[in-house]
Amino acid sequence: MESNNNSAKISIGDLDSNDIYLKSVNESIYGENSTFVPVINPENNNKYQVIEQSMVWSEAKAYCEKLGGHLVTVTSQEEQDFVQDLISTGSKAYYWIGGYQPEGSKEPDGNWTWVTGEKFDDTYTNWHEIEPDNARNDNRALMVRDIDWMNKPNPGKWSDCIDEGYLDILTFGFVCEWKGEQLPIGTPIPTVTPTENIEDIESKELYVEIIDNEKINLKWNAIENYEEYEVYKNGTKVCTIEECEYIDTDLTEGDTYSYFVKYVNADKEPIISDNFIVILGTTTISNNLTLVQNTVYQDVYFNSGTIELKGNTLSVCGNLIQSGGVMNISGGKLLVKGDYRIETKSGGNSNGSLKMVKEEDYVRVGGNFVTKSLTKHNGLLTAGTLEIKGNFEQKEAYSGRATTDNFKATGTHRVILSGDGLQEVSFQNPSNSNFANLVIRNNSSEGVKFATSIGLWVLSEDSIVNSDLLMTGEKIDLNGHKLTINGKLIQEDGEININGGELLIKGDYKIEAKNGGNSNGSLKMVKEEDYVRVDGNFITKSLTKHNGLLTAGTLEIKGNFEQKKHIVEELQQITSKQQELIE
Repeated sequence: MESNNNSAKISIGDLDSNDIYLKSVNESIYGENSTFVPVINPENNNKYQVIEQSMVWSEAKAYCEKLGGHLVTVTSQEEQDFVQDLISTGSKAYYWIGGYQPEGSKEPDGNWTWVTGEKFDDTYTNWHEIEPDNARNDNRALMVRDIDWMNKPNPGKWSDCIDEGYLDILTFGFVCEWKGEQLPIGTPIPTVTPTENIEDIESKELYVEIIDNEKINLKWNAIENYEEYEVYKNGTKVCTIEECEYIDTDLTEGDTYSYFVKYVNADKEPIISDNFIVILGTTTISNNLTLVQNTVYQDVYFNSGTIELKGNTLSVCGNLIQSGGVMNISGGKLLVKGDYRIETKSGGNSNGSLKMVKEEDYVRVGGNFVTKSLTKHNGLLTAGTLEIKGNFEQKEAYSGRATTDNFKATGTHRVILSGDGLQEVSFQNPSNSNFANLVIRNNSSEGVKFATSIGLWVLSEDSIVNSDLLMTGEKIDLNGHKLTINGKLIQEDGEININGGELLIKGDYKIEAKNGGNSNGSLKMVKEEDYVRVDGNFITKSLTKHNGLLTAGTLEIKGNFEQKKHIVEELQQITSKQQELIE
């Protein structure tokens, strides 16, 4: 079964997963606080956490029990698949599970029991074909991650083992489990990522903003009948306040912090916000990173590896520069306050890629989005939403040969332009890179400026362009929606297919070159509901024959109508007259 999240040991510069997920308990195995949020198995509603900290079986058992749970018990194939998926990207070779053999049991396979009391004989087993073998008076159970064992890979298989483990105990991790509504002691209530509308993205309970290297600002939404809020840092309550905002100034650059907020009402059950990990300073990521909870960075240089959001939110309060690696949104949200540039720091070629293939994938860029990737993006941008507040720029990358399709969106993938001022859009390679669905929500007076052709533009909702629009080769499909242009439309080339929609032009509509020359553009109106209204003049000087292109719909014109001969027709007429004179 595919799990919602994976927990793995992650190298981020000098930072590893023990720092992130076990910060509060590293000094002592039985620390009072734990800041991680377990993964929920939708099949049984139980909660699981992979622990990358090494200890013997009996210590791991006590550790899980200290947190209110127990070592994982695997009693079905579905649960086996789930746990196996959780450990698949871990750093350890083996992971303790909650099986053991009481003293005096018949060897090697007699009376194996789960720590919760169930007998192996009454549930499910997944022993390796030669296990259990009681090779060294083994009476504890482990699960293999994915290593060559007996000359072949054996992911998820079980073996019996002594309490102290084999060879090097540092190769062992373990998995904790909490049944049903049980909660880990000292941790916030686990939450499943809500299915939000894009418009509601700002309504999340907890917002984290990094102000500088030593200060962050937490904000949250008020909830009716809850008037006090407890703020928790690294699992410890730091204050109780009535405001929906908390500024923490007791921070150190390079350190990692965990926060959540508890909504308090004496007469009601408390409400727990999302849990956020906050990492201050500039972070360089050069290895695989799988999020297991919401994480906030200040600035990020992403050089290599794969970042998997796995349904979580990754926030970057500064800029995200991706010179390599794969950014896989994987059902999560990437929120970048500054620029998101898929290029090197100096503006050179990147080997990086952005993968958005799920409908719930969401990326929001508060600054500019730039891509100069050597990676072809065919099949990588097929679903989800990329919302941009600044400019959009697609650049050709060249290394031996040109990469021109590094922003090739298809399917239901859509780009939303929602800035508060002028936004410029440019494609260096519009014939090979393009939007699949473009939505304009920029209602500023400056609006959106298309500096180049944008290739294909299929509307997925009504859009407004608050400026003149110059078409130099686009194919615009209204797709049943309304496109309003608060200026002139000059169509030097390309096609406009009304396709059951409405085109409203506040100025002139000219199907001719900007200098008055010939156009290769065309207007297609073949459905009864097709509607075009031009508040200014309508002029056409197109080289394209319109036989069969204007068969239905309504063209309403407030100004003059002018059909011009194009230069080819004029030359043909002059040549014909010259021929008559010669004869």
